[in-house]
Amino acid sequence: MRPRGILPDFQARVADISEAGLCFESPLPLPSDTLLDISLPLADERFTVVGSVVRAVPTPAGDVHVIGVEFVHPTMSFRMKIAEQVLRIQELRRELSLELGRDVSSAEAAERWVADYATEFAELYH
Repeated sequence: MRPRGILPDFQARVADISEAGLCFESPLPLPSDTLLDISLPLADERFTVVGSVVRAVPTPAGDVHVIGVEFVHPTMSFRMKIAEQVLRIQELRRELSLELGRDVSSAEAAERWVADYATEFAELYH
């Protein structure tokens, strides 16, 4: 991820992702409308998209900011791949809820999904 014109590249762990955008934590607030070049591994592909900061909210402790980003003109192939991944996470949530006998949150399912596939994603960075 790279904010255009103000900071060098930095890596951030995505906290939430949807077809419309994503959220991540940053030690620095980013001003609204800051454009970001974002590189995301999705399944067996790497996509580079542009995002625009729509909000930067400090956490209660104040040590990090939750940055909300909206994708700017994503390609159809990117939107389709994101939709596929979101559906896979929802299916995993249902499976985990049945397996564990309790309602598993979307965030918990997403964390599990990332943990299960992190190695595959890491290979896309090389």
